[in-house]
Amino acid sequence: MLIKQEIPRDLHSESYFLNKDAVFSHCPEFEPLVHHQILHSLKEILLELSESYPFIHSIFLFKKNYKTQDLDFLESCSLFLKMGEDLILFLKNLKIEPESLFYEKITQNKEMSFLEISPDLFHSSQTYEFCLQYQIQSLIICPVYHASETHGYIIFPLFEASSDLIRDYFFKLQKDFRYLSFAFASFFSHLDMLHKLDYMEKRSSLLENLNNRLKQEFDLARKLQSNLLPSQPPVFPSINISFIYKPLEAVGGDFYSFMRFKEQNLLGIFLSDVSGHGVSAAMVTSMMKILLDNAGMHRLSPSRLFEYLNERLNDEECRHYLTAFYGIYDNETKKLKYAQAGHPFPILLRDGEMMMLEGKKNNMIGLFRPLNFYEQEIQLYSGDKLIFFTDGLTDAKNPKRERFKPDFLKFLKSNSHLSVEPLVQKLYHEVLTFSESYHLEDDLCIIGTQIQ
Repeated sequence: MLIKQEIPRDLHSESYFLNKDAVFSHCPEFEPLVHHQILHSLKEILLELSESYPFIHSIFLFKKNYKTQDLDFLESCSLFLKMGEDLILFLKNLKIEPESLFYEKITQNKEMSFLEISPDLFHSSQTYEFCLQYQIQSLIICPVYHASETHGYIIFPLFEASSDLIRDYFFKLQKDFRYLSFAFASFFSHLDMLHKLDYMEKRSSLLENLNNRLKQEFDLARKLQSNLLPSQPPVFPSINISFIYKPLEAVGGDFYSFMRFKEQNLLGIFLSDVSGHGVSAAMVTSMMKILLDNAGMHRLSPSRLFEYLNERLNDEECRHYLTAFYGIYDNETKKLKYAQAGHPFPILLRDGEMMMLEGKKNNMIGLFRPLNFYEQEIQLYSGDKLIFFTDGLTDAKNPKRERFKPDFLKFLKSNSHLSVEPLVQKLYHEVLTFSESYHLEDDLCIIGTQIQ
């Protein structure tokens, strides 16, 4: 109800209301400062305006939400209305959405304007009923803007018989309200900055938590992948094996495996390089482990194994391709049956000489279906060494962006007299020295074998 009374000079009287819970509940460290500034500003404004304009007794302050673009109720104060608990709750939850006619009407110009209250003005009938209950017939809208950007609105409700009085004060009102707009613009801009700072702090905290969670998941993935890969070389008659595996990240796309068969004279050596790095590549290596364990009789033939893997990976639509080398060593005949799929051929060291295994080059696995793969066979002899590797070794670069491959071949030729274990270790340190870094640009895997 409208209660007619003399305008009090003491703003702390019962008729004065200031909402203490505004939109700053998520920003408690700034709340005392913000409310003190709003309280002081509204007191001064309302006192001055009420003395100059007899029809102004209340102020509603709305601020544009910089994220949603809604108009959020910020504060109110009144010299004329006694506001009950229902009105306090109503104002605290009042938002003016961009889809409403009210939003469209009050945002269409940057000058002071008047708006008649009508039923179709608001989305919510509760808002219109509030206007009827308090006999609000129209509103004075004062936009708060700075540098061509609107930050919010100061709204003055006009009651019965107030509208006719405005004509006598129109030009003076425009001047005062323009000043009022500039006065609040810097304040609203400051509030936006506080909101954004708070948002950035929360986002920083969220990112930190996310980073910690990702680190934990990476550690778990690293442990899972390490369980898939051999930690020690197999013990097998007439052949010594040594290897080094260094992923670029916590988990990697290089994969290696040593396969045993019921034919105890056979040993399978599998090495692959999945496209990409990190978790997605590591997931494919996990898939590879499962496929190899379930390959059955396909494992006895390098070409058939590659055809099997190509079919399965295309079925899974994993969107990764891989290069691979697979050799089956027979310790009775000392023969190696092998095939490659887009992968570097191993280097053979024999009697101080160095040569690359020869054979027909096949396509990478996972690119097309169907694919035919071809295999070869080579006779090995006591003292022969084979160096299997992924391209993380030969493509390693130094600060001048020169590749390691020429130095790699020179190194092998000059160190071919070394037994396989020190040869592999020294080769790894050589590539680190060449790159001048302990962080290479790709996963790296080296497997060395020596025939006894």
